[in-house]
Formats: sequence, structure tokens, C-alpha cells
Amino acid sequence: MTGLDHVTAIASNAAVNLAFYRDILGLRLVKQTVSFDDPGSHHLCFSNGSGSPGAILIFFPHPHAPPGGFGVGQVDETMFAVPEASIGSSTERFIAHGVDVTTPENRLDETVLPFQDRDRMRLALVALAAANPYPASMGGAGGSARGGRSHARPHGCGVGASHRVPRGERFR
Repeated sequence: MTGLDHVTAIASNAAVNLAFYRDILGLRLVKQTVSFDDPGSHHLCFSNGSGSPGAILIFFPHPHAPPGGFGVGQVDETMFAVPEASIGSSTERFIAHGVDVTTPENRLDETVLPFQDRDRMRLALVALAAANPYPASMGGAGGSARGGRSHARPHGCGVGASHRVPRGERFR
């Protein structure tokens, strides 16, 4: 997928979501706003250090929504590009914070660290060989992610296509 504008997802708890994406993953909360469609709810908008367009991850907190599922044509993993040297420290930080993380794996000659957020949304860090995969104008190493702990920038999405989910089973 190229030309990614943003990724939108549902979160069960706004405070837990904020703590994970800002404090653990190191993204910047660039905007919190009331939904125009539903004034009783709001959006949490995260981005890289500089809040670059095309690097936005938006959450709609809905505490009573059922857990999500995965199916054909749905985004089943959101990936973030990071400098190759940060995979080890990211793994240690995730383990220290009780994040559901697996061991790094090789995908298409890139090191990928799969993990899940508190709502079990599938995420991954993709290690890029360049010391600074994105310039400061795009929130790379010159940008200021929370405490300098992460230079994560949305990198792409994996779309579920490996199997068909029977009708009626998609949202269990």
C-alpha cells in the first residue's frame, strides 16, 4: 500500500490507549478532538515527532465496543519504520512494560518486531538499515519523539488476504 494517509482504529479505553502509544511506543499525541459525527465521543490522533501528514494514527475510544476481529480485506497489522539499531532497545522497553511482543523475524530481508497493543491490535516495528530512515522534516531522528525513545513512523499496513472468514464469523 502506498500513499497511506492515516490509519483509524477503535480503542476500548482512552487513558490506556494514550499511555501505550505515547509513553511506550513513543508517538506524539498531536490532537484530541470531539467527533463531529458523535459529539459524545472523541478522537486521539498520534503521529511521529513532527506530526507529519501521512503519519497519523487515529483512535476512537469506545469502551463498550466488542473486541475486534480479523478478516479478508481488513488491515491486520500496522507497521512502523524505525532505525535498525533501535529494535533491541524497543524489545527491552516492551518487555519491561508487559507488552505482548514476540522475537524479531525476517520478512522480505527486513527485521520486523511484531507486538500487540493493549486492545490486541497487531503492530510491528520494521527496522530500516538507514541510520535515520526519515529526515527530521518527517519526524526522523531530528524530530522529537517522546523522550527520544522512539523514532517510529507509520510504514505501512498488512491486509488480511490469506483465508476467507465465513460470513457471520468476522466480528466475533
